[in-house]
Amino acid sequence: IFEKKVRINELTQLRNSYMQQGKVIEEVAILKELAKLTEEVFGEESDENIKILNEVGGTLKYVSEFDEAVKSLLKAQKIIVKKYGKDTIPYATCNLNLAETYRFMGKNDEIEKLYLETMAIYEKNNLENDYLYASVCNNLGLFYQGVGKYKEALECADSVLARNDTLLDMRDYHVLVNESSIGRIDRKST
Repeated sequence: IFEKKVRINELTQLRNSYMQQGKVIEEVAILKELAKLTEEVFGEESDENIKILNEVGGTLKYVSEFDEAVKSLLKAQKIIVKKYGKDTIPYATCNLNLAETYRFMGKNDEIEKLYLETMAIYEKNNLENDYLYASVCNNLGLFYQGVGKYKEALECADSVLARNDTLLDMRDYHVLVNESSIGRIDRKST
């Protein structure tokens, strides 16, 4: 087991390096090996396994390995529900990754429900003014924009901007308003 833990640490460092370099294909290969080792070392229902399943699922969508991504996320979700229940941050994180995977897949019938459920969990955990909540609002807005629900997309963008005022000193930023980045903020150049 000690050797496997050492290997997990080595792979984690290598993965971090690939993430920083934007080498997603290489990162995916490392994540798959990490997932196998993590479950062997820490057990199927461990927090470490939940985390790596979430990371695998959340990353595989970038290389269009959608079936494997969904499988990983649903496995994590099942463990989370068993250990912690549905009204928890780990469940919300997994839900968000699943919604994003479905968005990449164009599986629109599932997405809105998942985003709204995730937002409700954050609200129950008093995170309405947190970056996490704003990011879900933003992603929901992108979904609405993609399916032609422009009124709802703008409402989400307004919600994100309102939260950004509490999260950031907006004097250092400006808001972009164009088709590809409704409500996106960028740091002002000096």
